[in-house]
Amino acid sequence: MLGSDSFIWTLWAFLLLVLGGALGHGLAWRGSRRHRQRARDLSIGVRAQLEQSEAKRQFMLETIDASFFETDLKSGQVRVDGRLLQASPESGVESRLFTQAQWRELIHPDEVDQACSQLKDYLAGTAPRYELRFRFKVAGDDWRWVLCKARVVDRDDAGQPLKLHGSLIDVHQSWLMRLALHEEREMFATGPVVMIRAQYARGTSKFVYVSTNVRKLWGYEPAALTSLSNTMSIVHPDDSRLLKDRFVQSMESQEETQVEFEARLRMADGSYRWHLYNSTIDRSHSERRGYFIDIDARKQAELEATVQRRRLHEMVQELRASQDEGVVVQEASDMLHAADNLEEAFSIIRQACERLFPGWSGWLAATQPGGHQLQIGASWGREPSQPEHNFLARDCWGMRRGKPHAFNGHDHGVCCVHLKSIPREDLHPYLCVPMVAHGETVGTLHLFSQQSRVADERMADVQARAVRFAETLKLALSNLMLRNSLHDQAMTDSLTGLHNRRFMDECLSNELQRVRRDHGVVSLAMIDIDHFKQFNDTRGHDAGDVVLKAVAGVLLECIRGYDIACRYGGEEMALVLPGCEQADAMLRLEQIRQAIENLEVHHEGVLMPKVTISAGVAQASGGNAETLVRWADEALYQAKRMGRNQVRVSTKTGLAVVTDLGGLDPLEQVSRG
Repeated sequence: MLGSDSFIWTLWAFLLLVLGGALGHGLAWRGSRRHRQRARDLSIGVRAQLEQSEAKRQFMLETIDASFFETDLKSGQVRVDGRLLQASPESGVESRLFTQAQWRELIHPDEVDQACSQLKDYLAGTAPRYELRFRFKVAGDDWRWVLCKARVVDRDDAGQPLKLHGSLIDVHQSWLMRLALHEEREMFATGPVVMIRAQYARGTSKFVYVSTNVRKLWGYEPAALTSLSNTMSIVHPDDSRLLKDRFVQSMESQEETQVEFEARLRMADGSYRWHLYNSTIDRSHSERRGYFIDIDARKQAELEATVQRRRLHEMVQELRASQDEGVVVQEASDMLHAADNLEEAFSIIRQACERLFPGWSGWLAATQPGGHQLQIGASWGREPSQPEHNFLARDCWGMRRGKPHAFNGHDHGVCCVHLKSIPREDLHPYLCVPMVAHGETVGTLHLFSQQSRVADERMADVQARAVRFAETLKLALSNLMLRNSLHDQAMTDSLTGLHNRRFMDECLSNELQRVRRDHGVVSLAMIDIDHFKQFNDTRGHDAGDVVLKAVAGVLLECIRGYDIACRYGGEEMALVLPGCEQADAMLRLEQIRQAIENLEVHHEGVLMPKVTISAGVAQASGGNAETLVRWADEALYQAKRMGRNQVRVSTKTGLAVVTDLGGLDPLEQVSRG
């Protein structure tokens, strides 16, 4: 039993062993199958991740301004992938291979030594990292700032570097901005500097950056300038066209990298100041970066120096030219100061102008009393046809503007109004030179060319000489007019404003000579205020003066412009009426008598008694002034005898000759008053 049991147990053990092996083999086979499936899944996932990483890497290479490089340190070859070396944005990502020497040529000469030195230190282990900015030659031979970072990825058994991986990132714009900021800060430490960046497009430029100190220096907000559509809008109009052409030329040039010029810029307050502009041209981005320096003080000094040099040159030229005319001007000046009247002065001026202005005719017009009208007093050469010998000051452009006026043809000037009557074909180039002395207008000098067209240089030379001669004329004429004015004052009654007896005696004698020569007539009226002595005796001499002024005022209002009113003496007055027949003179005196009778004269607020006059009128066609006065006096005495306040006419007429009577008829000696 025991033996059979042992056999059975052994059999069961064998069966269990066989079953266990089979079971283990089945389980092992199933496990191996699962592992193979998992490995296949893992491989597929890894390949997908690698493809995804490669796609991301390719996308980065195609889209970012960067390149990646691998350097084999033993062979010295450098492999570069990325966009920096692309020939055009449309081309795909390029992979290029360079030798060590070729790689060095891609780094700017100013930075290549520093780049190699830092790389050597990094590979030797003396520098913890390799990171450096330098200019790198990209497609189109343009230099751009890049940030280079690299690290060792493989070493040999001795620890020596074998491979170097790195990146080149385009930091051109950001680095230029940092450089510009640094330059700006440096500039601020040395003077008034405004930093700018401007972008050029389609023929115009626009500010894209303006330093903040523009608020203090120009008065603008930076945003106000960057919002302008054109940088030229703040440039002076005289400079903008030139500068625009200069910018276009520099931006289109392939050689010019620096632009410098001087221009006037408009400040916020509207004023213009000179600035020096220096800029660097970046054609790849169509930009220029630079700075403005205020040079207004220096420029103004230069401009003033230029003006002074020009004035000095002009003075030298004038002195040389004046040597030829100096003798003529000096002689004319001496003679003008010795002249007694305007007629003599005009004769002197005529002769001097013929010598000073050959080939030019002209005239000198003197200002008449009141200063509003001018009259031609001297003329020489061939006068323009039909000139107006009397004209208003405002009709002359030279007189109106107070400075010389040049007319060089209808297409090159404005013709004066007082010359409009001259036919267009007869009006040659001319000059008007006004003469003003001591604040008073003396007259004007007119010069007419005998040529139909005068060169601008010739016109300017003649004008300069005319102005110099006018300076001499105006003082001499002003002094002469002043003497005449003083003479007139000596011939005027200060109380009434009428001419005095001395003036009447001269004037009446001249008129009698003129009318005899011209076969004309002149009338004389002698006027006496009735009972004038009573005004003085009862109301005082002040009241008498008031009456005299009132009567004189009526006389001045009622006479013609060329009639002469005089105070003959005391309360007696006289009227000289050239060209007036006796009948007309009678009517005129009757109007004056009625006007005076209707006067209401007040003195110290009190109405005085009625004022009346008596008048006698006489007419002559020549002869002696004293006789004509006696005839008028006889008619006046007759009016007195007839009851006063009336006008009587002398029965005597014709030539007023001197008689042997020597005086009035004793019967006609009636007391006056």
